[in-house]
Amino acid sequence: MIDEDADPRFAGFHSVEARGMRCPWPALRLAKAMRQHEKIVIYLDLEQSMTELDLVCDQSNWSRELIINDNFQFLAVKRTH
Repeated sequence: MIDEDADPRFAGFHSVEARGMRCPWPALRLAKAMRQHEKIVIYLDLEQSMTELDLVCDQSNWSRELIINDNFQFLAVKRTH
């Protein structure tokens, strides 16, 4: 998970675990979290999830940033005002 002290960009982000999930589950989890939170980090391990997650963000007018490190990748999304 993200260490908010080490990376303050993600302070206050809601975390969604989607590693190991096949489509459409990551997109459904993200869409549900988007109804309740302003900032979300979703943890991923399947590249094919990105297409659906991009569509969810585009349709909802949310910005996104894909971040990949040594252990996992995750997508940080924020509501665009």
